[in-house]
Amino acid sequence: MSRAVKIWLIVAASLILVGAIMFGGAMMGIDWDFTKLSTKKYETVSFSPEGEFKNISVDITTANLKILPAEGESVQVDCRDASDIKYDVRVTGDTLVIDYEDTRKWYQHIHLLEIGVEFPEVTVYLPVGEYGDLTVYSSTGDVELSREIAFGNIDIDVGTGDVKSLASADSVKIETTTGDIFIEGIRVNSLQLSITTGRVQATDVICQGAIGVEVTSGDVKLKRVSGSSFESAGGTGDIYMEGLIVSERLFVKRNAGDVKFDGCDASEIEVRTTTGDIRGSLLSGKMFEAGSTTGDVRVPSDSEGGRCVAKTTTGKIIFEIKN
Repeated sequence: MSRAVKIWLIVAASLILVGAIMFGGAMMGIDWDFTKLSTKKYETVSFSPEGEFKNISVDITTANLKILPAEGESVQVDCRDASDIKYDVRVTGDTLVIDYEDTRKWYQHIHLLEIGVEFPEVTVYLPVGEYGDLTVYSSTGDVELSREIAFGNIDIDVGTGDVKSLASADSVKIETTTGDIFIEGIRVNSLQLSITTGRVQATDVICQGAIGVEVTSGDVKLKRVSGSSFESAGGTGDIYMEGLIVSERLFVKRNAGDVKFDGCDASEIEVRTTTGDIRGSLLSGKMFEAGSTTGDVRVPSDSEGGRCVAKTTTGKIIFEIKN
């Protein structure tokens, strides 16, 4: 290495060190609060919509959404966003409508680097009770529904974001492209959950009708869930079922992933995987039809009960009957 190259390397390293020291000093001056580096201005605008409504329709692009119980009997909607995003909250017919108008110029949509930018949020405060249909569309943002508020039907479509729903309803349909779905302690007549990439977790769910869980890539975890039937199709990811009880058919299909039962039961069970183990415990005897191209197969002797079909190409199949 020539003397000139060494000098330039020393100079470059010195400049990097000086820059790091200056950055560290500046961040210490603002207590490492990255939000203070942002030039974007946020403001909160509160709405008190007038008129009676039954249904709720929310259409927002980039914001978290929370539906929470109000302290009194008044409806309030707080919208916190950039000053150039204008929200519109109104009652149209029997529906509370929340949408927005983006007044930014085209070049303001270009974000090369926004360190520490705070995230927009829409919070809806409703008197405790039961409402009609809830429809939510969001491109980017999380959705959270309170336990104290029930709906007739829930339909949520999120591009990128997590959905946490504790609200009971007649039917629940939740779809996310990238994000997790978490539901707990709800009563429904039908339940449909769908994700492209993410996780699904359902706990203490009582469903009178069919349950469907569709996953392209991600794990599914169910605990103490009951329904008339259950069907889950997926590409890649494990599915764990603890205390899943359905009165009719239970069907699981995975291309790659393990399927585990823990104290589950159904009148008829069918599980098919390409790569993955199928194992666990059932609550009643079955007529087993199990087969694996590569892997051990250990199932109880046939007894009175419905069919249990378990097929995998690469993986083990192990079942037991739990008293």
